[in-house]
Amino acid sequence: MVKLKLNTPPVKGYLHHAYLLSIAQEHPCFNEWFYSNYIQLRYFPKNNWLNFHILYYYLLLDVQTISYNLIRINHIDIIDFIINFINQGYYVWLYIDEYYDPNRISYNNKNLIHENMIYGYNITAKCFYTVGFDRKRIYSYNELNFSDFMN
Repeated sequence: MVKLKLNTPPVKGYLHHAYLLSIAQEHPCFNEWFYSNYIQLRYFPKNNWLNFHILYYYLLLDVQTISYNLIRINHIDIIDFIINFINQGYYVWLYIDEYYDPNRISYNNKNLIHENMIYGYNITAKCFYTVGFDRKRIYSYNELNFSDFMN
């Protein structure tokens, strides 16, 4: 079993903030960065959407971007790929169809391609450790079986 360290994020309303903040808190300059950057809000009237206006997460994190297409055309086993990345200390942030994730509100209800983060795995139990909003819409830590993930 391998689990990378996650902190409780100070902002959980949107997963794109929660995931990055839960990792970035390990950086020695996190507090200074957080209190200097999480002060500006941006409003999008067309969508009636209010969000933080953050541009520089990547100053605190080593971010690698890999397209699914690259994995697919090279016939890379996605489970092995994720396990190898976690073994190197990387968290895996990806989009999955939550229709197949029993921990999510969309499970067996509707197809919803949504962001998720994997922070660990258990080979014996054949599962990933994930974080996100659960069936009760609570930010929680869950297990996702490899078989459900592959659906």
